Amino acid sequence: PDADLSSGALPVGVQKQLTFSFSNNSTNTIYRFEWDTEELPEISFSPSVGHLQPGASKEIVATIMATAPMSRDALPVAVKV
Repeated sequence: PDADLSSGALPVGVQKQLTFSFSNNSTNTIYRFEWDTEELPEISFSPSVGHLQPGASKEIVATIMATAPMSRDALPVAVKV
């Protein structure tokens, strides 16, 4: 699945963290996830890889830091499940 992260205005060299929750709504399936940021060096996730038990949620922290001026309303991010 894909998602968009919006960090708002962010000056070059300034780090910003966005926190959100990732949930598994199944009743019997364990999911493995891995954030695909290969083409987005300005963003990282913690945890970047993990497992979600049925009915569980996990807090994810996305850290964004622009190293050069960029014009993006939202960062398109893919997660492998």
